[in-house]
Amino acid sequence: MNSSDARTLLATPRKRILKDITPGQYCHFGVANCIEILFSYLTDQNLNSIQVYINIDGLPISKSSNSQFYPILCSLVENRNFVDMIGIYHGLEKPTFANEFLKDFVDEVILLTNNGITINGRTYSFKIKAFICDTPAKAFIMYAKGHTGYFSCSKCQIEGTFVDNRVCFPNIKNLVLRTDIDFRNKVQEEHYLGTSILELIPNLNMINDIA
Repeated sequence: MNSSDARTLLATPRKRILKDITPGQYCHFGVANCIEILFSYLTDQNLNSIQVYINIDGLPISKSSNSQFYPILCSLVENRNFVDMIGIYHGLEKPTFANEFLKDFVDEVILLTNNGITINGRTYSFKIKAFICDTPAKAFIMYAKGHTGYFSCSKCQIEGTFVDNRVCFPNIKNLVLRTDIDFRNKVQEEHYLGTSILELIPNLNMINDIA
């Protein structure tokens, strides 16, 4: 399947359309479009597969306004110096629902993961190597407790302690590490706020692949 086929199956419009995402708007430029642009910058294009890093973080526009962007950025593993934008949200607050914000992105990633992407007549397998986010954005897209929560650690099942008006994790002995299966089964239910749409992406490890 080539990238134009992916766009056809996804009914990707030729013109960029702003989509209402509570409480702002989102514009999806496309994963395949982004990869094609980044691929063109590679000096060595002799690859068997295309792996990417995805970055999602909130960006305030100014200190005097609540206006903010939430871009979805992409870079190829082979060349992290070049970054392109898959989609971007704008609003006076961050997106209320991460799953709503991520839906267009996830739908296209599932298609590319299952079918690959064809560039210049050659088909490559596709995989997200890792999501790279700051701590609040990571908790947001994973539907997990934020860093101020007692059960907020994304890598292990440690329970925090409230000390000096903050949650600390002083007891770091005999830690039980989280696994992808544990995450999907919501082991230690206090850690979760819901079910992330990212769990639908084939071969994505919800612990190891989200940094």
